[in-house]
Amino acid sequence: MLIANMASGQIAIQFGPQGAKYLRGDSLCDGAHCIGDAFRAIVYGDAEAMITGGTEANITPLTIGGSMR
Repeated sequence: MLIANMASGQIAIQFGPQGAKYLRGDSLCDGAHCIGDAFRAIVYGDAEAMITGGTEANITPLTIGGSMR
């Protein structure tokens, strides 16, 4: 009952970028990891441009419970 990649999905709907869309979701610094992954993809020639960043919103009982460890 949790859509973890909703922010990237909404960006894709609004602006129509093409290509891979993925979610890391493995640590508290996922935004920084995603920026590094995007940089690496451009440097290695896997992409010409990337939209990247991070967001978090603990707005459901499941996510609030998970962040209270």
